[in-house]
Amino acid sequence: MDATRYTDFEQLVRMLNDAEIVPIVSGGFALEILSGYDLDSKIAPLIIEDDFLDDEPLIDSIMQAAKFERLDVPELVYSNFDNTLSVAYMPQSAVEPLIGHKLPGQFIFTHTEPEFRVLTTYDLYNLFGHLIGDPDRSEKMRHGDAQKLRFMKQLGYIFDRFPMRQMNATHPLIDVHFEFLTDKDFDKVDQVIRKAFDDANYSTGEEEKLVRRLRAGQPFGKRPIEIVAKRGDEVLGYVMVSGATVSDNRTGSSIGVVGPVVVDPLYRGRGIGWRLTQNAEIAARYDGYGVLAAIGWPGYWNQFGYIRSSEFGVTPAFEITPEFFMVKELYPSALLRTNGILRFPDEWQYDQE
Repeated sequence: MDATRYTDFEQLVRMLNDAEIVPIVSGGFALEILSGYDLDSKIAPLIIEDDFLDDEPLIDSIMQAAKFERLDVPELVYSNFDNTLSVAYMPQSAVEPLIGHKLPGQFIFTHTEPEFRVLTTYDLYNLFGHLIGDPDRSEKMRHGDAQKLRFMKQLGYIFDRFPMRQMNATHPLIDVHFEFLTDKDFDKVDQVIRKAFDDANYSTGEEEKLVRRLRAGQPFGKRPIEIVAKRGDEVLGYVMVSGATVSDNRTGSSIGVVGPVVVDPLYRGRGIGWRLTQNAEIAARYDGYGVLAAIGWPGYWNQFGYIRSSEFGVTPAFEITPEFFMVKELYPSALLRTNGILRFPDEWQYDQE
C-alpha cells in the first residue's frame, strides 16, 4: 500500500490512542493493510465505540491536530489537506449486526504499534456482501463492493493466514530482506536462536544444537531449507524446514517439518515471523514438499493454516499433546492422500515408536 497514505493514517491512530481510542479499520483500506496491495483506497472507515463517537468535539479536536478537516456532511467524515486520505467514523453498534458478531471478536487481527484493529476477510466478506444488496447505495458503489468481494474470494486464503503488519516509509525495518542461509551466518543464527529461546519456559536449552545436527545430517536425503531475515549483515530471524516421513504417503511428494521459527526478541511484533514462515512454505513447494508438520502453540500456527494432524489421520511417532502437533498441505488434497505414523528425523532425538 502507499507508504505516504499509510504514514498519515498511522500518525492519526497514535493521536487517537492518546485519547484512549483504539479504532477498528474496515473497508477497502483494511484490505490494503491486510494484503499489502495498493488498492488506491482513499477512504478509511474507522469503527469506534459509540461513547467516543457521541463526543464530536473530542473527535474534531483530534482530527484538526492530525491536519484533517471535516467535510460538510452530517456524518463524521474528514479529509487530509492533500485529499489523499479521508476518514469516516462508524459506531460499533451499527457494524456488529452487519458482520454477525460482537467486536472485538475472534476474527480481528491486532497490531502492536500504534494500536488499532483490522477486520479480516471473514468479516469484510460479510460486510461487503450486505452492502451489495443495500438499495440505498448507488449502483457504482455496489459495483465497487462486488469487485472487492471477488478480490477477497481470490486472495482471501492468503489474507486470513498471512495478515500484513504494515511498515511505513520511515520504519527501521523497512529494509529487511529474506535470503537462503549461507555458512558465513551460521554463528549469527545460533545467537538469534539462543536469544529467542532464553526467555521461553519450554526451551530445551539446545535448540541451536538441533539445527546444526539437522544441517549436517541432511535427514532422509534432503538438505534442510534455511532462510534468514536480515538487515544488512545483521540476522533478525531464522526458519528451517527439514525432511520427515509418514507411513502411508501416496502424494508422490515429500513430508517436512517447519521449525524452529525464531525472531530476535528486539524485533518481534513486526511481522518478521510470518514472513519467514511464508517464505519457507514457498521454498518447500519448490523443493517438492506436499505437507508440512509443526509443533507449537495452536494459536500461533492456526493463523498460518495449520490444523491438528489427528483430523487427517496423521499421528506422530512420539508422545505429544495432540493439539500441539499440526500439519498443513501445500497443495490441494495433499493430506487426503497422507495417513499413518509421521516420523521425525533421528536428529531430533525423540523417543519414536
